Amino acid sequence: MIRLDRLEGFYWVAKSQGYAKAARAFPYPISQPGVHQQVRKLETELGVRLFRREGKDIMRLTAEGEHFFAKVAPFLEALPELVSSLRSGRLGGVLRIRAAGLVLRHVMPDWVMRLSSLHPEIELDLGVLEDRDFDLLRRGAIDLFIDHFPRHPSDMESMKIGRTLVFLVLPRDHEHAARARLPLQLLSETTFIGYPANTERGQIQRDFLRDQGFMPKRTISASTADAMLGLVESGVGFAMVPSFDVKGPRGKRLRVWPLRSPQAAFPIHAVWSRARKDHEALRAALDVAPRAD
Repeated sequence: MIRLDRLEGFYWVAKSQGYAKAARAFPYPISQPGVHQQVRKLETELGVRLFRREGKDIMRLTAEGEHFFAKVAPFLEALPELVSSLRSGRLGGVLRIRAAGLVLRHVMPDWVMRLSSLHPEIELDLGVLEDRDFDLLRRGAIDLFIDHFPRHPSDMESMKIGRTLVFLVLPRDHEHAARARLPLQLLSETTFIGYPANTERGQIQRDFLRDQGFMPKRTISASTADAMLGLVESGVGFAMVPSFDVKGPRGKRLRVWPLRSPQAAFPIHAVWSRARKDHEALRAALDVAPRAD
């Protein structure tokens, strides 16, 4: 195990480009020979030269030293802030969240407000969930996925944070818009606007229509609920759109019916890697996450 004081000696010599300058830059008192000894012992442990002398007390990193410095410097530079945050109870760091567009619009604002009010030091990186590759969670490239997940790998944890209901949506001026109930069969000549067929959501929609004995003659694909609603309002066709609002999506040019089917309710889960359960910022976010009724 490499001792921290030897890494410090290496770091300050690399930053200062000399032993005398490094001794003066140290955050605590140390002599020039002391710094030199730290570096010499580190080089012995690693079995490589980290510096080459280019003049009187001018030290340059070797290729191995450059590679080592690139890994060591971020850790040592972040260490004071880490210690301070632990002592003060602040968490800090970046929390990377990828969520369905509907979640980003309707769930994340209140969630972010709660988290930011308690932990303003946490930096949030929010984005649309486009790639459901769970390896992104395993590697820590992303910390949290939020969407409808019928299943997830056994090395993932999950928390239900809400549910969406599915609504049938028509343009308000459609010939059948005044009906209290709307059988799908009446829409056989109307273009269906749905998620792309090669996506999980698209397959769920098409399975539902097939179970109802209905398949549209014309289909247009859209990747988000907002895009579908825009097309419906423009009079392009009808859609089946998820909504967190029990009254359905809102729009001046929309007519909305709830789908009366167990297949028309979808739980929304936050999913994260079990291996990253000690990620403090992630735990803080989950502590203030919305809970499904």
